[in-house]
Amino acid sequence: MDPTVVFVYDDGPLADYEDVYPVHRRFDAPACVAVVTEWLGETPRLPARLVGRGTTHLDESHLREFVADGWEVCAHGVAHRPLDATRTTAPVPAGDRVLPVETALHGRVAGDTLRIDTPADGEVRASVARPTRHPRQTALVLRDPLTQPVPAGSTVRYAKSVVREELAGAKRALDARGFDVTSVALPYSRYGPTARAVVSETYDAVANAAVGGLNTNPENPHELRRQYLGRDALSDAQLERFMETVRERDALALFGGHSHAHVDAARVADALRLAENLGIRVTTLRDAAADVRACARENEE
Repeated sequence: MDPTVVFVYDDGPLADYEDVYPVHRRFDAPACVAVVTEWLGETPRLPARLVGRGTTHLDESHLREFVADGWEVCAHGVAHRPLDATRTTAPVPAGDRVLPVETALHGRVAGDTLRIDTPADGEVRASVARPTRHPRQTALVLRDPLTQPVPAGSTVRYAKSVVREELAGAKRALDARGFDVTSVALPYSRYGPTARAVVSETYDAVANAAVGGLNTNPENPHELRRQYLGRDALSDAQLERFMETVRERDALALFGGHSHAHVDAARVADALRLAENLGIRVTTLRDAAADVRACARENEE
């Protein structure tokens, strides 16, 4: 395929519209916004240090303006749940309601059903009692006492119904608003086995099946890699070399970013200017995925 780059901005903060959208318009280049459906039009449920001056998330009117300008609306989940597993970090006796884990992101939504797979005793079901308030929190509070002990190193993941609601529910919610959603950016770039099964039934493309690097001769739009655009991930010299490699290898590059954090307008302009100067096409994930499938068919013939 021709050298191509796709920009996918996560979470749907207002900064997508106020800061990076004008830059894309200046370069006449489309992009994608990956939105969390429960956050549309809401005040940010993000730490103040990350939100910056933005006071709300995007609303439907912003999304419609994006679409009219050639952008793509992607799903980013219903409530930004992580779609893989974490592990317990200490043994928990039966009757306890606090589960120490590597990360408590699975406690984002009260009432969510969790599967706890223990090394010897099989599966334990539990539900979240109250939401996790901080991303670095390392304990899940359960609604009911555990019915059996849980050893350290047990796997904690969402029940399949929760994963399905997070992924398929986001598409349903956006489709009901009139947006034809065919692509998803996975929350936290987490992609467990159940998520893979649901994605294959629900979406044509995944923005971030893996983190970092290029897609050279990609064959499956559900397995694309994405490179974070922030300066904390790529220096200016590394960004320039990265884009030169896209051109040299006729590769597909996906850039991810949070406009409310480390990807500002100047950084976006740098990347778009390099694409323009190097003759690299800038398109949406939907169009890039169609090209990937077309090239895969040609290679089979």
